[in-house]
Amino acid sequence: MLEDQLPPTVRELQFFLPQQLKDPDIAQRYLTEGVYGLLALNDQVAYQAVAWRLALRVVNAYHAYYVEPKIPMDPQQLRESFGGDDG
Repeated sequence: MLEDQLPPTVRELQFFLPQQLKDPDIAQRYLTEGVYGLLALNDQVAYQAVAWRLALRVVNAYHAYYVEPKIPMDPQQLRESFGGDDG
């Protein structure tokens, strides 16, 4: 799905870039390597900083948005809930 096809609220949450880090290079290393890459490269300082900021982002999103649970009666409705009907 293209970014411009996402609803604005989802688009705002979909992409994460850590902010307010002591070392500004950490954000670029995160963009290049990802969270797992920082861990695999044993870059503990960068990994812990990014993981902390990401956790804060998740908590803030949890408190800011409510998604009403919708449990389909028919399993086929589950596929339709995600906007696709191809097999």
